[in-house]
Amino acid sequence: MQLDFPVSLGDYRFSASPDELIVGHVDYVPRAPGQGDKRTQNRLGRAKLYEMTFADFERPLRREMTDVLGPGGFDFDRHVAGITINRWAHGYSCSEDSLSGDPGDFAAHRINAVKPIGWIAIANSDAAFTAYTHAAIAEGHRAVEDVMTFLST
Repeated sequence: MQLDFPVSLGDYRFSASPDELIVGHVDYVPRAPGQGDKRTQNRLGRAKLYEMTFADFERPLRREMTDVLGPGGFDFDRHVAGITINRWAHGYSCSEDSLSGDPGDFAAHRINAVKPIGWIAIANSDAAFTAYTHAAIAEGHRAVEDVMTFLST
């Protein structure tokens, strides 16, 4: 749980004082410990995320915010104007590590995952088996190179 990053863009300006509305940001990453390998656990976590109702998100959020901020005078119903739920499963990109199996498995899967089909090339952080922006950018560069190579043949 945190205050959102102070970003101003175009006519939008972030809140400059505690008297203004401010965006809070809360992450929830469901886990499935002990249920198979990391990839299986991530798949089960994604499934849980997609099956959850709005109330499934709101109840624990309300409880946690009240427990943490209540002693300072926070009242959920008075201080929260709205809740937006984003069910983005990008926190589940598998990364290569020595604890989750044979590292060679990742290399073999990656070769197939990024293999271009004609002028179609896949580019995202998942193709790099990591969940970081720099990897997605590098994969984008690689995919463009793959397409340029195809077009030049």
